[in-house]
Formats: sequence, C-alpha cells, structure tokens
Amino acid sequence: MKKMTVVILTAALAAAIMAGCSGNSDNSPSNTSTESTTSSNSSTVSTNESKANNEESKDSSKSESNTSKENSKGSSKSESTTSKSDDSKENTKTEKIAAIKYSNIEIKIDMEVSPLLEKLGEPDHKETIEADEENSEESYSYTYDNMTIYAYLKDKKQYVADVSISGPGDASTANGIKVGASKDNVAKIYGKVTDENMASYEIDKNVIMFIFEDDSVTNISLSRGLSDEEL
Repeated sequence: MKKMTVVILTAALAAAIMAGCSGNSDNSPSNTSTESTTSSNSSTVSTNESKANNEESKDSSKSESNTSKENSKGSSKSESTTSKSDDSKENTKTEKIAAIKYSNIEIKIDMEVSPLLEKLGEPDHKETIEADEENSEESYSYTYDNMTIYAYLKDKKQYVADVSISGPGDASTANGIKVGASKDNVAKIYGKVTDENMASYEIDKNVIMFIFEDDSVTNISLSRGLSDEEL
C-alpha cells in the first residue's frame, strides 16, 4: 500500500513538473511576440520621427532660401531705385547757357548782328566806335533798355563781340539771372562764388561775369573767352 502511495505521489509530481514546463513553453513565444511587436512599433516611431525631422529640415531650408531670395530681390530693387534716383538728380541739374536773353530772344557771341537787330527792333541808342590804340578796327554798339550789344566787323558784316547788362530791366542771362539778383542765386546756377566783388564762369569757350555790390548783382557781361594763343 505504501509503495502504491509513493508511486501515485511520484506520478503526480511528475505530472505537475510537466505541466509547469508546458506553461513556460507556451508563455515564451507570447513574450517573444510581444517584444517583437514593441520593437517593431519603436522602429516605426523612430522612422516616422526621422521623416518628420527631414520634412522640417526641408521646410526650414526652403524658408531660408526664399528669405534669401526675397532679401536679394529687395536689395537689388533698392539699389536700382537708388541708381535711378541718382540719375534723376543728375538730369535735373540746370544746364548753363552762354547767352543773354532780351524779350525772349537769346543773344550769343559771334551771332550776325543784322538779323538780330531785325528781331530786337530799333535800338534806343547806337554808336560807331572809331579804331584807336586799344581797338585796331572800328566797332559798334547798340543799346536796348538796360542792355548794350557790342559788335565787330568781319567781311563787311557785323557780329556780336560782347553783351553788357548795366541795370534793372528786361535783359537777363539765359538762365534767368538779372541785375539785382543775390549772390546766392548766382551760385546756385553757375557754381561757387569765391570772390566778394565778382564771379566769372567759362561756358562753351565764352565767359559770363557778374559784378557784386552788397551781395547783389550790379552788372552782367558776356564775352568771348581767351584762346589758347592769348593765354
């Protein structure tokens, strides 16, 4: 009887051990599957994060590139605008003209006098200046209001030699300076005034001269500039 009990107990113990091994064996694949799934999910998450980072990097690169392009365009436009502005300023500078204007008629050096007098009309006063030590040939003068035209003779025709404006009136330079104008106005059109009493400017090989008194113009003259031989 005792032997029978021992056999039964031994069999029961063996059955229990076998059952335990079977349970462990069943659990092992499950655990392995779970770990594999977890690892797969982790890999997927990592891959998705990597893609997201790459997309962010691309977006950031595109944004920086677009910003750079916009800045470049803006800089180019700004430089172009500045250049145009500078060009515009240059174009608005007053062109200096070597001429005297009377009744809207421009008088220039070496113009023929006869057709000029027809436009100006009969002068208030005219005079023939005889030749002397200073002038080897006779010359002529024609006065209109505050302006006097001096002429020289060549090939039996008279030509403008000098023009003088000696007081207030209609006559002015072609740029609009009259007797009575301020020294500052002269400087704005013709350039810096370096002498207190006078200023002269060479324009197209002719010379315009202004005489000042108390910072105002009292006399204006237009004459031919000195040639290279006379300098």
